[in-house]
Amino acid sequence: MSQRKKYPLRIAWYGLIMVASVLPAIALSPWLGQQAHALLLERAMLSEEVFHNEIETRLALETNRLVSVLITNADPIGIVWSEQQNLEQLNGIIERASGREPMLNSIAIYDSHARFITGSKQGDHTFSSIRNDMAEFAVPMHGRSFLGAPVKLSDNHYEFLISVPIMKQSKPVGVLLGTVNIAEFWNVTRGALPEHDSKIYLVDSRGSLLIHGPETHHLTGDLLSNKEIVRSLLSGSGWKRPDIYRGFEEKDVFGIATLVDGLKWGIISEIPSNAIMAPILSALKTLTIIVFLLHILFGLISLLFTRHLLSPISDLAKVVKKATEGDYSQQAMPSPYEEINSLTTDFNSMIREISSREASLQKLSQAIDQAGEAILICNRDGILEYVNPAFSEATGYSIDEAVGSMPKDIVNSGMQSESFYQELWKTILSGDPWEGALTNRRKDGSHYPVLMSIAPIVSDGKITHFVAIQQNMSKQNLLEDQLRQSQKMESLGTLVGGIAHDFNNLLAGMTGNLYLAKIKSNNSPDAIKNIENVEKLSFKAAGLISQLLTYARKGPVQMHEIELCNHMQNALKLIQAGIPENIELTADFSNELLPIWGDSTQLDQILMNLLSNAKDAVADSNNPHIHIAIQPFESNDSFRRFHPHHADIDNYAQVTVRDNGHGISEEQVELIFEPFYTTKEVGKGSGLGLAMIYGAMQTHNAIIDVTSQLDRGSEFHLYFPLIEAPIIETVNGAIEEHHGQGQGILIVDDEPTLCETCCEIVESMGYRSFSAPNGREGLELFKQQSASIDLILTDVVMPKLSGPEMVGYIRKSHPDIPVIFMTGYDKSLLSKEVELKNSMVTPKPLNIVEFRHHVGKLLRNVKI
Repeated sequence: MSQRKKYPLRIAWYGLIMVASVLPAIALSPWLGQQAHALLLERAMLSEEVFHNEIETRLALETNRLVSVLITNADPIGIVWSEQQNLEQLNGIIERASGREPMLNSIAIYDSHARFITGSKQGDHTFSSIRNDMAEFAVPMHGRSFLGAPVKLSDNHYEFLISVPIMKQSKPVGVLLGTVNIAEFWNVTRGALPEHDSKIYLVDSRGSLLIHGPETHHLTGDLLSNKEIVRSLLSGSGWKRPDIYRGFEEKDVFGIATLVDGLKWGIISEIPSNAIMAPILSALKTLTIIVFLLHILFGLISLLFTRHLLSPISDLAKVVKKATEGDYSQQAMPSPYEEINSLTTDFNSMIREISSREASLQKLSQAIDQAGEAILICNRDGILEYVNPAFSEATGYSIDEAVGSMPKDIVNSGMQSESFYQELWKTILSGDPWEGALTNRRKDGSHYPVLMSIAPIVSDGKITHFVAIQQNMSKQNLLEDQLRQSQKMESLGTLVGGIAHDFNNLLAGMTGNLYLAKIKSNNSPDAIKNIENVEKLSFKAAGLISQLLTYARKGPVQMHEIELCNHMQNALKLIQAGIPENIELTADFSNELLPIWGDSTQLDQILMNLLSNAKDAVADSNNPHIHIAIQPFESNDSFRRFHPHHADIDNYAQVTVRDNGHGISEEQVELIFEPFYTTKEVGKGSGLGLAMIYGAMQTHNAIIDVTSQLDRGSEFHLYFPLIEAPIIETVNGAIEEHHGQGQGILIVDDEPTLCETCCEIVESMGYRSFSAPNGREGLELFKQQSASIDLILTDVVMPKLSGPEMVGYIRKSHPDIPVIFMTGYDKSLLSKEVELKNSMVTPKPLNIVEFRHHVGKLLRNVKI
């Protein structure tokens, strides 16, 4: 019996393994080769696509940079823009821009009618001829930038234009247009990218060749729309097919074609097919060997395990890709493998943390950018690395101008000493915060106060940066000054209000007795004249009290429409009589109508006090001269910044009073509007004149500025807001006189002399009088004599029972009895108790003519 050959179990096992490994390898190799080929080709095409994206990004960045350059140069052009253009300034700006940007063939400035103003060009290039209906002009005149299509030049090169608006006060006033050499533009863009094996072609929106690489038979300007890749590109579809086609040089190539947003140009790159296929085939050979060996070694189990293992990793890769694109909403799925599951769990936590931190950073960034206070961040050397828009608004420096500079170079006003800054740096370098007030300088040279706090930024125990917050204190300081002035005015008002009543009572007694004395001196004209002079002085004193009350905001003002030039001319005729003849007084009044809302008496007082002060100031001058001018004035940015509470007012009437007197020192200018402050000798000034002017200007919502130099004179500038209302002239009618027929008048006043005088006055007018020293006795007297009393004349403020309270009791039984309230206080401050039917209020001292008229009307039940 033949014996069968025996084989070692090891060999059989090896054979089984070989069969189990080789058969799958043979079966799977074509599929794996196909998949590897597709992946390698996709990777090559993806690399080319990434290169395209880099080119697009570089083109967009360079375009935006050129637009920014033109806008940056348009800003200073807008600042110096005027009806009479300063070509030297404009040429200086564009020449500097042209020198810095050699790729610009030309830069030109056009006005709002598309007229060429000036420009700068390279070589034989010409300036663009534009019309106001062309997009390159119309778009910037609506405040936007414009990018033009490529244009072929006589030297077969191409250029495209960029036009931006020239803004003045937020309005387009012209266009700044630059033409860009596309070849230079491409060289700059391409030079910023790494070397690449593909051939690059740049075409415009019609398919014309703008840029090509070396070793080509095509020329710039050739129309390439006969190629399918170009037609696909121009249709907006692009070209990303992993297919071989006949390229521009009639060779088999792979190609990528994309459109550049904004410029509307097409980028086409072609790679020779052998350049891609050779490494792919080489990689496939190597991969085939590796796969074959792997299948031999690991077999089908390894393949199945690998496929199962790669599934969660592939899912994680997709989530990672989404995260790199800024989408943090995706979450990786759990894996049955502990390590991979731990990885996905940690990755999901990291994504959530990144999303939360980015949201917080976004909020913080927005808060800093939108903060009302200026925020600065600088390094330890004091170089600014960040400023927010509020800093730019406060200083006038753009963010680009500020970043990279040092605060001492742009905002140092010179108002702080070197030791001040040494102490500041010593504090913050020691790690302590610093806070204090200082004065900064704007870009235009003007100063403004700030309250600044600085804190160090510490990282790993070391100070790396400093953050500063600056609060503009201009408005707050102005409000504090106004508050202090208001408090002074209130104190003076309390003083004036306290003496007004008693003083007016005395004047009332004087004027009443003067009236009686005038009646009794019919046969003595000289005596009557003297009495009338005293009477006028008494009423003038009453007017002074009224002006003091008005100045102290305790008196009424009669505001109405006034044509300022005409009013001041009339007032000047009366006031100039008090100016000595040796003083030259000149006036320059505008011919325009300048209507304001004002009080005639206060305006007269303002002019009188200013001229009085000017007269005293020039008393010792060799050639004394006073000049008054009234002209229209239009507010500007500098004026609004200096007077922020009047920023909404555009047009004023400017009154200027100038003298060549002894002048006022800078220290005294700050004090001249304070009550009772005077630079004159004792007995020559009360210190109330300019304080009254200040109060009157406040009443008129007007502005007063003072400039003065010692021994050279002073200038007062008054700015009254103009109104559009028509000027209405008022005419007072004659007052009808009335004589009594024996009617009874109850006179109640706690001043005995005044009460007695009033009794004599009403009796001289044909009336009977009844008197009482206070409201309580007046009430009792009325109850006894009510049948004989037809009208009540009573003081308002009295002891025991006031006038209004007494009348209130009387009118319970006699509701229609006429009442005249007398007061030494301001009428506007009286309570509503005196606003009764068939009654009126008259100030002390009494105007006898008006008093007679009102008594007659009330007794005849005529409405006042």
